[in-house]
Amino acid sequence: MAPRPRAVRRPCGYAQSSQVRVAEDEAALEGLKARLALVEGLGWRHERLVGRNELYSRLPSLAGHCEGALVVEDDGFADPLRSVHAFRRTALGLGATIVENAAVTAIEADAAGVTVGLADGSDRRARIAVNAAGAWGAGLAAGVGEAVDVRPVALQMTVTEPVPAFVGPVVGSHGRKLSLKQSDVGTVVIGGGFEGTADLATGDSELSFAGVARNMANAVRLFPVLAEARVVRTWAGIEGIARDDLPVLGASRTVPGLIHAFAFSGHGFALCPLVGRIVADLAAGRDPGFDLAPFAPDRFGPDRLAPA
Repeated sequence: MAPRPRAVRRPCGYAQSSQVRVAEDEAALEGLKARLALVEGLGWRHERLVGRNELYSRLPSLAGHCEGALVVEDDGFADPLRSVHAFRRTALGLGATIVENAAVTAIEADAAGVTVGLADGSDRRARIAVNAAGAWGAGLAAGVGEAVDVRPVALQMTVTEPVPAFVGPVVGSHGRKLSLKQSDVGTVVIGGGFEGTADLATGDSELSFAGVARNMANAVRLFPVLAEARVVRTWAGIEGIARDDLPVLGASRTVPGLIHAFAFSGHGFALCPLVGRIVADLAAGRDPGFDLAPFAPDRFGPDRLAPA
């Protein structure tokens, strides 16, 4: 029997909330209806379509032109920075060693396990190694002969100054790039998929300020209360997005003892606790309880890669 996962037991800035995906016109409402039919056809019942009256009872600050929404009741969000530090401190408390700023130069396997070569010469050996390198994971996979169709992107986010509370759920819009939520201190986090420029060689990213402006315009379009809110900071985080928008998750086919877990295509923060359990099961030789075939690293074989 698999051991129970350990709780982090440190604050991650988690807030329980619903999620509301707004339809701004009749065409968008039809799109949400089609999505709901697709999801329910797959056997899921967690989404619900609501009309104008219920939508505005949930979001009274919403601009008046919207027609309805899809709602998920049992959703939530957390603070990424606080979560990363919480997981880091928990890992250190359990005896983990964290080596930073050491580039991986090679991954090799022999009868004793896996050797991860580092640029500073402090190679590491283990029975199991995990390639969880995000946008850089594709390069590591290519280095062991596994081609994956993943591109790096720099997804932009913006945070406003604290403003009076006006929204509880996480809000998006069907047909408009927008994801918006308000923290308990009043700041508003705004994203939705606008891209900057990613440089994997340096780890740097460059903002598209035109994209930032469009993102803020989308936010104000739905919530006019934000028209006078000042931006405190904006940034772009580098992520790997697979051609089919699915993660690369599973055992390497070329290096025994290597597990791939990267390219979560914009959803890694939400999925990482579950993915950690899956990777732990794979490392221990246990059945993770999920069909991982759709995420197999070799699904992008040479005969299936998109043409250049």
